[in-house]
Amino acid sequence: MPPGHRSPGHAPDPRRQRPPLCRRAHLWPNGQFVIGLLVVNTKFLKNHPDLVKNWIRANVDMTDWITAHPVDAKKLLNQQIQVETGKALPLRSSTRRLRACR
Repeated sequence: MPPGHRSPGHAPDPRRQRPPLCRRAHLWPNGQFVIGLLVVNTKFLKNHPDLVKNWIRANVDMTDWITAHPVDAKKLLNQQIQVETGKALPLRSSTRRLRACR
């Protein structure tokens, strides 16, 4: 394929309402796929097992809280996006995109 061209299978389709990642859910077992990934090299894991275990526990706890409190989670994330970039995202837009993946 020439440089700068996209494969038709990965080009955005303006006729579709769902985000591209959600349209690929059928490719994964039970429509579930990884959206976050932790990679730890063996040496670090052997030298710091408690740190890795605590990081995983904190990530699971955070994910559970986000699932239980989606409105608060969106507000907190948007506040941090504004701190980092100087501009917040429109909450209605982000909420609509998140619902499209369900």
